Formats: sequence, structure tokens, C-alpha cells
Amino acid sequence: MDFPLLKTFKLDPHSINFLIRKCNQYFKECPTIPAENKFYISDTGQFTHNLVDWDDKEYKQFVKDILLDNIAGLLNLSPEKVDLYFQHIFDYKEGGYVKPHNHAHVEDFVVIIYLNTCDKGKTTFYFNKEQFHDTPRSNQTKVEISPIKGNGVCFSSLLVHEAELTSESKKIFVVGVRINL
Repeated sequence: MDFPLLKTFKLDPHSINFLIRKCNQYFKECPTIPAENKFYISDTGQFTHNLVDWDDKEYKQFVKDILLDNIAGLLNLSPEKVDLYFQHIFDYKEGGYVKPHNHAHVEDFVVIIYLNTCDKGKTTFYFNKEQFHDTPRSNQTKVEISPIKGNGVCFSSLLVHEAELTSESKKIFVVGVRINL
């Protein structure tokens, strides 16, 4: 097995433009969920319902033909072993952030794709931090990823991560991945 703890990548411009177009379409045509300030995100943003349930044929074809293969490749697995369990688009808007958390209770890996470039709003990953607990090593080993359009990161759901406060709209596409071994 060769599972990554954290791997960065670039998504091709055609796929990025497609996701941006679908993001704009969804936010115009479908109800969204307002961000909350209890745990994950500030109260300034919005996000989509799980796009797995979105009845958009073009989007479903993209997931089947392009997204699944890309994510399976990042994980060195055949597409049959990869389940794209959650798919969301977040728009943090000005003042948005995410508190430290992980996804271990829901999925095995997470993929974040940045849909626009922002000066602020880095995602910070902590290699030695436990969720809800600080230890002497909590901040010793961390990696910061800047939100740059077309860049992405695939990481283990065990990694605690957070997003710094953004002073502009920051849009990301997030996929929760479950592995079927």
C-alpha cells in the first residue's frame, strides 16, 4: 500500500473551469446551507448540499469520467476501490475561516481543490496535533497551503487542519473519500 498523508497537485484548467461554472450554477439555482460558527466555518459563508445527490447529468458525468480517475490516481488505487462519499463547494466569503478539525469520523481521505486565488485563507495541516487537544508537539510540524486557483491537496482524514481568516471570497471544492479495500 502507498497511501499519502498529504499530497499536493494541480488540476487541469478545463476541469477547474467546469467546477467554477457548476459552482455558479448551483449557487444560482439550488438552496445552499449557511455557514455556522459552532465548529467548522464562520457565519459569513455558504456551502452546497452534498453534490452526490445533485441531479445534474453533466456534473455526474464529470465525476464519473474525470474526477474519480484523478482521485484514484492520487491514492494509487483503481477507481472501483474509491467512493467519492461527500462532494461540496464552499464559499467562505469575506471573514470566513475554519476551526481546527479532522474528518476521521466520516471518511478516509479528503481532497480540496481551490477554485480561486486568495491573498489570505491558507489551509494549515498539523502533523502532530490531536483534535481538541494541544500537546508540546502540536505546532511543531505543520504545512501551510495557499489558496491558488487550480491547486489541490489530498490528505488523510486523520490530519487536523484549519483555514485562516480570509478577507475575500474563497471558494473550494471538497471531496470526502472512502476506500473500499
